[in-house]
Amino acid sequence: MDGQLSGAASRTPVVLADDLSGAAEVAGVALRTGWTAAQVRLGSEIHAPGGGTLTVADLDSRYLGAASARARVETAVRGLPGRGARVAKKIDSLLRGNLEAELAPFLRHGTTVVLCPALPGLGRTVVNGELLLDGVALHETPAWSAERRRAPRSVREALGALPSRGAPLTDVRSGALPTLLRSGDPCVAVCDAVDDADLRLIADAAHQHDVVLAGSADLIGHLLSRSRPAFAPATPVAVQPRPEPAHRVLGVVGTAAPIADRQLAHTAATPGVLIRRLDLKDLVAGDRQFLARTSCDLAAALVERSVCIAVDAGFRPGRTEQRRVKESLAQIVADAVAHDVRIALFLTGGETARAVLDRLSVTTLPVYDEVHHGAVIAGTSAGRLVAIRPGSFGNEASITQVFRALGPERTITRGTG
Repeated sequence: MDGQLSGAASRTPVVLADDLSGAAEVAGVALRTGWTAAQVRLGSEIHAPGGGTLTVADLDSRYLGAASARARVETAVRGLPGRGARVAKKIDSLLRGNLEAELAPFLRHGTTVVLCPALPGLGRTVVNGELLLDGVALHETPAWSAERRRAPRSVREALGALPSRGAPLTDVRSGALPTLLRSGDPCVAVCDAVDDADLRLIADAAHQHDVVLAGSADLIGHLLSRSRPAFAPATPVAVQPRPEPAHRVLGVVGTAAPIADRQLAHTAATPGVLIRRLDLKDLVAGDRQFLARTSCDLAAALVERSVCIAVDAGFRPGRTEQRRVKESLAQIVADAVAHDVRIALFLTGGETARAVLDRLSVTTLPVYDEVHHGAVIAGTSAGRLVAIRPGSFGNEASITQVFRALGPERTITRGTG
């Protein structure tokens, strides 16, 4: 792994993400910053095609045990193509997942990590090392209500035993950050940021030093804007053509985010879209007959209209139950659409999205466009359109906007989402 963690400013970046929706979000940002093409790889085997195409790898490690998550990062970095690829690490902007375990391999091999989870466009900022959501400390909000642990009170608390030091706004804005990165032993430099200009300064400092940049998609986007190929390749890599607009759309709201209910209500008022609610208890039980019958019912409904699946949760599931729900949803959805690639998929929540695509044997997703921040449109080698979005993203109209972008109207209404 030594010598492959990062490199000079000219080296080609590869982004490692801990879940699929975050990986897709980065790919969408890459297109926005001038990359000619971007793809998401499902798994730790990274095949970078070059030719101006950015590769983002989904390690699917957010809810693994710490040792397994660390091993996936190490495997991915050892398998990087070529020499000295610059690595960026996409993390959850709400600090969920295995932050300590997934950053530890970089420090162990002598590389400093510059960390900032801020996503100012969604009201997520870092002040005095504390993550704030619309000005309220993370641990005082319901953002972690679906987690089995309490939210960390600071970014450095989320790092556990990793050596770290803070970079307050004064250091970020005064130009002192490069000096901080050159001094001392490898550690995690936790940077404050309250706006996009701060993220740009942090990315600039990381771009000029042998460090790993870790943080939100917007932070990584500033690095990508400085790392994109300066010239079109002499032999362009063939980009998989975008599939035709979908005949129907099957959406899956596999998230417990508070915004989901409002988004579903907006979609329910949309002509031609059926909301199909599934009981959480049935999904946890995973009865074969229930799963097969539900898949058949969905396939029949999709002949007439688009469908959006929602989960009615009467209780708070534990991690084992969440895995069963994910597996049941994946089987239902994959079996319902397997017969017709003209049915597009809209998948919210990284775990659910990954489970569905694994079931359909998808390993690579070329990304074509964004509907709004975080909601990206991709395609499979079989010719199916797939839209992916983090569960907590988007306003009330988000699901409706994505359905329209995938379907015959092929309408993309740009906005902050």
